[in-house]
Amino acid sequence: MLSALLAASLAACAQAPAAEPQARILYFTHRTDAEPSLLAPGHLRQTLGAQAVGEWGDLMVLHRAQPAEAIIIDGAAVAQANLDDLAALYRQCVVLAFFNLYSPEVARLVDDPSVRAGGWMDGSEPYPSDFYIMVQREARTDEETCAADALPSELSGLGKSRSQYSLASDADFEVFTGVLNTRLSDPQP
Repeated sequence: MLSALLAASLAACAQAPAAEPQARILYFTHRTDAEPSLLAPGHLRQTLGAQAVGEWGDLMVLHRAQPAEAIIIDGAAVAQANLDDLAALYRQCVVLAFFNLYSPEVARLVDDPSVRAGGWMDGSEPYPSDFYIMVQREARTDEETCAADALPSELSGLGKSRSQYSLASDADFEVFTGVLNTRLSDPQP
């Protein structure tokens, strides 16, 4: 019954007009709207105004043309992502959300071992369903900047935000949306 309700809700999202985006959000995924999932492109388009992209090169073309404030990356598609681009996006303080990846992999992808500090989200207590990890470098003063060409050692003074949560229900997805919108409403110098 629950999966029938979820499927009906997601089908409605795929057909409904996209939400008016408050920020530029790109979603890198190989999922289709035919899959009944909160992570389906149509659901993210409807709820966040996110633009789904299936090829990493296309995502970067879109980002270069009009920089994204957030990029959501589906763990199932991450093998096609370019590691240098991901690390540069992180250094630029773009909000990065990863679906179904634990912190050791995220730390490797963004080239920042501190992401997994303290054993945070290391997979030792796996989520039983879909989940997200969100990371962002933060420039806390005007002297600190978010720059793609900065070396990881030059970023040590910058702050960092991390969050994670389950994505098993509509209520969980609303938590994700709230956290993402909070991160996006905090401008970086």
